[in-house]
Formats: sequence, structure tokens, C-alpha cells
Amino acid sequence: MAYFFCYEIENRFWCYDRYSNWIAEVDKPMYELLKSFGKHKFDETLALKLLTPKFSKEVVLQKLDELRSFQKQHNAFLPVDILKSDIPYNVEELVHQYQNEVRHIVFNITEDCVLRCKYCKFSGTYIGSRVHNPKSMSYDTIDKAILLIKKLYKKNKPLIVGFYGGEPLMKFTKIQYIVQQIEALFPDTEIQFGLTTNGLLLKDHQIEFFRKHNFSVKFSLDGPRIIHDRNRVNKNGHGTFERVLKNIKKIKSFDRDYFRKKVGFVVTISPPYDLPAIFNFFESFLNSEQVVILNHVDPYDTTFFDNFDMRKEREELREQLNNLTKEYISLKITNSNSLRKKLLDDYFGKSLVQLDRRQIFPLDQGWALPKCHMSSRVRPIIYYNRWKTWCL
Repeated sequence: MAYFFCYEIENRFWCYDRYSNWIAEVDKPMYELLKSFGKHKFDETLALKLLTPKFSKEVVLQKLDELRSFQKQHNAFLPVDILKSDIPYNVEELVHQYQNEVRHIVFNITEDCVLRCKYCKFSGTYIGSRVHNPKSMSYDTIDKAILLIKKLYKKNKPLIVGFYGGEPLMKFTKIQYIVQQIEALFPDTEIQFGLTTNGLLLKDHQIEFFRKHNFSVKFSLDGPRIIHDRNRVNKNGHGTFERVLKNIKKIKSFDRDYFRKKVGFVVTISPPYDLPAIFNFFESFLNSEQVVILNHVDPYDTTFFDNFDMRKEREELREQLNNLTKEYISLKITNSNSLRKKLLDDYFGKSLVQLDRRQIFPLDQGWALPKCHMSSRVRPIIYYNRWKTWCL
């Protein structure tokens, strides 16, 4: 594992410390010292042996002294011992957990889909991501995955099996096959099956199958028709709200108790933003026990946002968030059990939990951003781009 990422741009040398978040411009000897850390780990004898063919002994020793002084002053570019952590497991437990046990497996059953959602990771608007195609998981691959579960699942916790795509219902027979095989292997085990679907292909016999095998089913539904149909369109570019809603109501008519306990929703929030309309819709549509997962469109490496005035959209989103935050705080203070509070909990709660559980480290006085101080040539200019902070 690389401790420091070192790179050269137009005869200038830079190093990034992944642990302290420092980016520093350095000279060539310091660049080579940090780049070759894995071979010497700042041991003076090994560093001299490795670098003296390129630099004099005096230069190497000087760079080691500069580095020690920098480490002491800024607590950065340190050889962090990755074996030491606050994870409450010893080495043997970690090896067992991550190499010798499987309890949650997801079958990427197909890469095809009946929709062409405009913000989808596989829509062609994301650099480096695959696009929709007719590839499907073969039965040979499925059998090998089931053998892996048989070998590594230890039965001391429930087995969780998910189905992902594309649209998994396009390969429903393979889902049936997997469920049959796994239930035959573990007849006395608690198995939790689940999938997320766009809902367009849902048939009566599939609903019966999901009820029989106690599936958790999450529908992708972005809110009221005007919001949902902006992005969640079929191959012809037509909105899908009415067809999805019809199939959701079909599950509810089959079994209200199953619908209440096992059916949830995945919401993708995108510009033009209208969070109040989304919350109002689900407040009138849901049962209090149902799960709603709210996510924003992934902002990285995509052209999706090029069609929007994002300065204006961010300002609008900020105002909406401020208003919803005030409402959420008020509902928390009054200890409300309303569906509205639950929806706001689903939206804000995860971030609050992460904030509450965060590890806290002391910051250097006056600094809260990556700094550039290791070279006299550095220009301390901060540049912001999509929430990334760099030193130039």
C-alpha cells in the first residue's frame, strides 16, 4: 500500500500524504526520498544505500533532517503503522472476518435495463463507467458464487442475498434459481433476500414469489410525477411514473401487511431541486414503517450537470436544506413521531450519525485545509472544484 503519492508535472515535484491530507511541492531529492519510502521506511542506512547513487551523502542526510523537522512540526508525512487502529478486533478476528466468512453477497444479475435514466451511472454520462448492455450473469458463474457461499458462510448470523443490475427483474428466472439453490443449501438458516427494481416489469407471479420468500423490495421512485418523469424515462424517452405507481399499488392490494413491512423506496435527488415536493409526496404516500433511501446524483466525472445552471441550483438547494433543517430540529425537540419526522430522519439522520461517530483530531491553529509548506517555491493558492481542495 502506498503511503505517499508522488508525481511530476512540468519539472515540478509534488507529494501527497493520504493520512494527513497534505499536498506539498518538494525538490527532486525529497521527491525521491518520499517516493521510495517503501524500500527504506526512513531508515538512514537504507536510505543512503538506495539514494547515494543519485545524490550525495550530504544531500540525503540533509533531506532526512528536513523531513524529521517537518514531521515534528506538522505531524505529516509520517510512516503510519496501518496495523495499529481503533478497530475493536485483533488480527486473527480480522482475517477470519474478511477472508474466511461470507454473509452478504450481491448477484449482479444483469447489466441491461428497460429504462434509460438520465442520471444513471451507466447512461454514458459518467467517464469510465460501463453502459447498458445485454450481458447477464451465466449459470456457471452463479453456481460458482453459490459454492463460495457454501464454503465460507458460517451460519452464525443471517445470510443476506441481494440482486442488482441493470434491472434484476429482466432475469427473474435466474433469481428464482438462486433462491432455490440457497434455500436448499441452508434449510434451517435465516436468509434475507432483497432487490431494488424500477418496477416496470413486475408481474403477479413475481409478487407471490417475493411474498413466499420474504423478499425486501425497494422501488426506485423519485417523488411526484413531474419530478420522477424528468429523469426516469424508458428507451423512447417517455416518463414511467404511472406504470411504476400502478405496480406499487398492485403489491399493496395483494398484501397490505407485506407492503408495509417489506416494501421501501429509493429516491435519487437531482436538479432542478424541489425537496419539499419530494417530502410532501412520500408523506402522503407511505406507511410509517417503510424505508426511504434518499441519495443525490453522484457529482463526479459526469456531464449530467452541464445542462443546469448549477450556481443557481446550489443556492436553491441550500435554501431548501436550511428550511428543512429548521423543521427537522423542531420535530426532534418536540419528540414528534410523525411520518414527516421519519422522512427527515431518513434524509438527515445518516449524516448526523457519521458526524457523531467521527474521529476527532487536533488541527494546527489557523488551518483546516491541505497546506503547502515543504518548499520555498510553493504558491499557497487554494482552488475549489466540486468540493475537492487542492494546493497549487
